[in-house]
Amino acid sequence: MNARFEKILDKIAIILSKIEKKRGKIHAYKRYDVARRNLKVALKREITEEEIDSVFFYHVLYHIQLLFLPRLIDHKSIKFENQEEKEIFTQSLKNTGVVAVSGHLGIPEIASLYFSKKGVKVNVLVENLQKKSEKAFFNLTRKNFGLNLFVSLKDLVSDIKQGKNEKAFVFLVDRPIPGSKETKIFGEKTKITDLPFRISERFEMPVFWILATRSGDQKEKIPPKPSEFNWEIKISIKQIKTFDEMISFLEKSIKENYIEWNPFFIYDFTF
Repeated sequence: MNARFEKILDKIAIILSKIEKKRGKIHAYKRYDVARRNLKVALKREITEEEIDSVFFYHVLYHIQLLFLPRLIDHKSIKFENQEEKEIFTQSLKNTGVVAVSGHLGIPEIASLYFSKKGVKVNVLVENLQKKSEKAFFNLTRKNFGLNLFVSLKDLVSDIKQGKNEKAFVFLVDRPIPGSKETKIFGEKTKITDLPFRISERFEMPVFWILATRSGDQKEKIPPKPSEFNWEIKISIKQIKTFDEMISFLEKSIKENYIEWNPFFIYDFTF
């Protein structure tokens, strides 16, 4: 039953992604133009229309999966690429709590769902969305993945002070936010937050890079199509020590999984 329903949802995502590709906007720009430009900067080449189609498909599918994955997925559909790194992460959760970083790439909420079901409190600092519809959607769906949402850094820090054990403090680091650190990504100047490492240093918690993407080879995802791989998730975890190492993992993860990246943010290098 699940496989049939998942295929239907894939087909719906294909239809909606074509509409989004044609009409979608972010601020005053077309999403199509923003995505094409950011992907060109990241990959150092022009991308094909089939690739663009897949980027929009996975962007729409992500939102659909936020609604349905908590009820459809089981542990057999979640694969960890390195059991040793997973054990280091799990032990760190018990001992000190952890800072977890990722990007708007794949579906990182799956990692939260997995660990929250094992008793981990997953706290994430999120943007205070202004559109009521967006705020309601993400508040509802992310809570279904076991996420505790914080829009205030002060409140997040207060929660850390109350106790760190069996807690993960999560940051998505690939979008420009106020107070970010000047750096380079894809060889271009931009700003990326170093807040995870400031939190890590202050409260003596290790930092881990977490990547949760759909199974299957990148080439199998172009052009978009219904597939069981869209509903099987692979998770990689790696402890990182420095801000520069985080930037390196972010670059590598985007380049290797660019079809599942959300390239719709406006960076210093976008236009």
